[in-house]
Amino acid sequence: MLKGKLKSLEAFLLDRIFLRSQAEVQVEYNTKKSELVKVLQEDLEREKKLEEPASLNSFGDYLRLFLEHNGMTLSNAASDYGIDKQTLVSIIDNRVLLTVLEPVVLARLSMDVHLHLEPAIILIEKSLKLYALDPSSKGAMARYSSKEGMDTKDSSMKSGVAELMMKAAERKPFNLQQQIVSNGELKKFLDEFRQAFSSL
Repeated sequence: MLKGKLKSLEAFLLDRIFLRSQAEVQVEYNTKKSELVKVLQEDLEREKKLEEPASLNSFGDYLRLFLEHNGMTLSNAASDYGIDKQTLVSIIDNRVLLTVLEPVVLARLSMDVHLHLEPAIILIEKSLKLYALDPSSKGAMARYSSKEGMDTKDSSMKSGVAELMMKAAERKPFNLQQQIVSNGELKKFLDEFRQAFSSL
């Protein structure tokens, strides 16, 4: 009696195993598909932002997006661009006053990351404004993972705060205490930056 039922039990079990495997494969496929769609969407968003660099909040924002878009680690970027990693991180985090860098170093970095002259100048000026707003808290929300990329949540928070700070500064212009670099110093730096950019 049991002998006759073993075949149907075996068929039933195989059928259940097959169905379960198919379901698991479908779940895995859907998961991978949604991950791929998310990556592609993020890539398209970065590409769109990189096409309009002047709309970003700072030189560091552009640099971060460029590195992410090209899948470059901070170590590789530092090596490729001939700039030390800590300086690179400070630029991305907006924790360094860009005018303390040699204009030729910033010009070379701009060219290396495909940033044209005029957008570069706009972003340098924006970076200086952001730095002047709150130099003591730079990097408070920008943390790097072991993979040497900026955490997505931290990146969004940092970008959002920068956006709010820039809007606040537009409504209430800088006073003398906030202006870290004088107009004369800034003009001199930007003139040297233009010269360096043109000579490269």
